[in-house]
Amino acid sequence: MVGLRSPLSLLTALALSGSTLAQLEDTGLDRKNVTFPGTNRFVVEFSEEGSSKFRKRDGTPLFHGASFDVSEGDSVEAIEALPEVKKVWPVSIVYAPQPDAEHRGEGPEILKWDPHVLTRVNDVHDRGIDGNDVIVAVVDSGIDYNHPALGGGFGPGFKVEAGWDFVGNEYDVENPSVFYPGPDPKDCMGHGTHVAGIIASGNKDLPGVAPNARLRAYKVFGCSDGVTEDIIGQAIIRAFEEGADIITASLGSDRGFPDNVVATLISKITAQGTFVSAAAGNSGIRGPFLTSNLGNAYGSLTVGSVEHQQKAVYKVVAKSSGGESRDIFYVPDNGVQWDRDGSYNAYLPPVDRDWDICWEWDIPSPAGGISVDDVVVMARGKAGVCQDTWQVMDSILIGTQTKWVFYYNYPNISYETPERAVYRDDQAIGFAALNYEDGIWLEEQDEAGHKIEFIFDYNPADALGVEDGSVKMNEFSSWGSTLDGRMKPEISAPGGRILSTYLTNSGSWAVFSGTSMATPYIAGVAALFFQSVGGRNRLCSNPAEAAVRRIMASGRSVDHWNGQNVAAGVAHQGAGLVDAFKVVAFDTSISPANIQLNDTMFFDAKHTITVKNNGNKTVKYSVGHENGSTVRSRGFGDAWISFDPEIRTDQGLASVKFSVNEIEVPAGGRASFDVEFTEPNDVDPGVLAMYGGAIHIVGNNGEAVKTTYMGIRGALYDADIWEVHRGVPVFFGQNGYGDVFEEGRVFQLPALPDLYFNSLWSTREESFDIVEPDWQPSDWVYPPVPGKNKFIGHTVYYEPWVSSYFPFPMKNLARAIGTFWLSISDSLAHGEKVAPGEYRILARALRTYGDYNNASDWQFRLSNTFKAVAADE
Repeated sequence: MVGLRSPLSLLTALALSGSTLAQLEDTGLDRKNVTFPGTNRFVVEFSEEGSSKFRKRDGTPLFHGASFDVSEGDSVEAIEALPEVKKVWPVSIVYAPQPDAEHRGEGPEILKWDPHVLTRVNDVHDRGIDGNDVIVAVVDSGIDYNHPALGGGFGPGFKVEAGWDFVGNEYDVENPSVFYPGPDPKDCMGHGTHVAGIIASGNKDLPGVAPNARLRAYKVFGCSDGVTEDIIGQAIIRAFEEGADIITASLGSDRGFPDNVVATLISKITAQGTFVSAAAGNSGIRGPFLTSNLGNAYGSLTVGSVEHQQKAVYKVVAKSSGGESRDIFYVPDNGVQWDRDGSYNAYLPPVDRDWDICWEWDIPSPAGGISVDDVVVMARGKAGVCQDTWQVMDSILIGTQTKWVFYYNYPNISYETPERAVYRDDQAIGFAALNYEDGIWLEEQDEAGHKIEFIFDYNPADALGVEDGSVKMNEFSSWGSTLDGRMKPEISAPGGRILSTYLTNSGSWAVFSGTSMATPYIAGVAALFFQSVGGRNRLCSNPAEAAVRRIMASGRSVDHWNGQNVAAGVAHQGAGLVDAFKVVAFDTSISPANIQLNDTMFFDAKHTITVKNNGNKTVKYSVGHENGSTVRSRGFGDAWISFDPEIRTDQGLASVKFSVNEIEVPAGGRASFDVEFTEPNDVDPGVLAMYGGAIHIVGNNGEAVKTTYMGIRGALYDADIWEVHRGVPVFFGQNGYGDVFEEGRVFQLPALPDLYFNSLWSTREESFDIVEPDWQPSDWVYPPVPGKNKFIGHTVYYEPWVSSYFPFPMKNLARAIGTFWLSISDSLAHGEKVAPGEYRILARALRTYGDYNNASDWQFRLSNTFKAVAADE
């Protein structure tokens, strides 16, 4: 039966009673099995026939449909076959991409912490452009609008002027039936508040990208992480229909198919002129071809994360009773200034300098103990694992009176972040690192018999910064390309170690890292652009498309994260780091700003680039080509994607021919030139090398912009989901791991074979079905129908982590790390039991670009024949 989840329906619950819908009820594998992503929730889009039946009750011109739950897998196929139905999507769970841990680094120069120098947002602010009157909708966990930097209130006249809560604070994705939507989108999770500050903080010491933008909060998380796609769909639709100029969504899953339900909505929205920025995701350590579902839309900008060059540090004045004082800069574990204001005593244990906290595991205390207000100062330990981890030194203090501690570091290590791995209520409140030289000065003052006090001036937004290496991509930032060969992400922005607003009841400020931080940055840049042209509606063409082109054309290449001074691949950084000044101030525009060369099978060699001169003088432009780095996504040429792919600059490079090397464009005019690419032929197609580069257009007016291109050497169609030639998937008998059953094995019902497999490449459909023993690929008909063409039915597997059964087939399945080991039920997806008899299991997975109806476009693997007998036999 179909159960409509009306509170979670995509269009606030289309009533389906009275309709047809209401009437329906040696493999290379390791031994680590992981959770298989099953779902019983789906979204349906109605056809014109279906829409006409429901439009009067509820709906939107943007999308006619509903979300629903099913308990029988074949109900989905039956629904999709109805004339009222256009398409059915599986609904996945979406999370706010989680922050990545910080990396240690050095940098001697102390400056004001400022994320806007690299992007030249400061220069745009100096021109009086600050996002004024541009509406930015934040689809996230809500906004703590009581934050002073976010306006201190909610409603008309405040910075956060409107919004809606779609779930309520008690919503939990593990129990989605408990939710209380309403008009108050106040954040209780913190993620959305951090995002909002990046866009529009009004703090004078830490302004947002567009500090005078108007914010609207569309809350899709409760106080915990996780939400289903249908709720996100509701929020995006409402933001669009309520007139947002820009929608930003720092959330997603790795089901990176361009026609998933949320990507489909975003594609429709951007086609109507609303700009959308979406997070690329934080799955960079899992390698290429793993883009996010929201980020796969057409017309939106998917955003990668660049490590901010500055690390936030804070000043404290150390004053000695001997008359000296010293400015000391400390690095807190969480990147946020200590919540201390005024003078506090320092306590240095009365020990020799060779004393080691990691050896002693105790701090000598004065009579009466250490005051909870004192700041304890000690040398970083060396014994045991303390040279490799800070957590031991933190754990030693748990449960003690020490609540504030400075550990001074080893010589020649500057401004290292003392990372914590454990968080407890009884640990030190303040945990920070000092440089060695500062620690030695404190020791010398103490040894001379002087008392030391620390003078704190609390202002968490007034952070200082130390330079911390080159401009580079974050390792966690997810890679493209998409599964249809498009460049994603298209642009990158500061996302590593970003200080921004946070919940007022949890410190008000926080440092996070992630594409979640880079995505609102681009939304802010779009707001600056729309204001600079007099508003989104002043643009004659599609405003979203115009903003996308301007932002992409501004990008500059950044380094790969490994610090080897080699450019990051286009599939990782897109066009590179945004330059807001170019976006807002340049007279030169280009179209297109990116070129998709596709893979070898669909290689598209010839393109035309148009240059427009919006200035009042004729400009002469020179045209040039720059190769980027080539990424060998499958380093060994087999089916396995490399998690840390090799970056090459000496092979796998495209060549380019121009119709002209120079063009002249009159004031207010435009001119075009042709570009012809030749894909590289010096790299094995089996490694699926992703190559790219830029066509630079440089004017004698001092302006330089670029068109970024990307291609893939090799055929995505040939990418294997399974290594069938190595015997994957594997079918086990009753004796567990390694029991590959022989021909004719007998299984006493309800026992059936176990499934053991991995998923090395994303697929639109993957299934394990029971078929008659003489089934052949020539019997294939899609969709398979129980009782026809030797097809018995789809299996149903048990997922112990959630204590639930899920039916095959699985739709839009992303490649995964690890191995799946699934037990199947003797109940089939369409509700019937497996009868005694002889069968085989058919494993099938559809190739990229594959035709569901064409047997040769599937990977098939058949088990040996087995015999199912009744329990009493």
